[in-house]
Amino acid sequence: MGANILMACYGFFKAKYEKPLLPIAYPLAKAGGAILNFNCATILIPVCRNMLSWLRTTPVADLLPLDDNIYFHKLCGLGIVFGMVLHVGCHHWNFYELMYNYQYGSNAQSYLGMMLGSFSNITGYLILLVMVSIQAKERASRMEAL
Repeated sequence: MGANILMACYGFFKAKYEKPLLPIAYPLAKAGGAILNFNCATILIPVCRNMLSWLRTTPVADLLPLDDNIYFHKLCGLGIVFGMVLHVGCHHWNFYELMYNYQYGSNAQSYLGMMLGSFSNITGYLILLVMVSIQAKERASRMEAL
């Protein structure tokens, strides 16, 4: 939890410093992105046995629930969901702010054009689609087992 807050603060203040004229939604989206990066990087730790054995010998063992692999994995999953909602939601808020309040771009540029207007936006939606489909498949397979 503390690491997520630290990553969110880092993402927020870095974006606010680099682009101070953009709406507040931009640094908030970057905070969500930093949370996503951190949790996506740490979600695999519970399934890496050699790394778990090594981490138990370090001070990190006092901070993370390394012996409760499933709990730690679910905690990272919740962090990913929270970061994703914050990141995507704030980017859409930012698109709205740029289009209607800042008159960004031409009148011909639509909201859909801003959503799908760059390669990084398209890959972001593809990653979101993959994550949602993995979760749906996981839930469906659990239901069959019952």
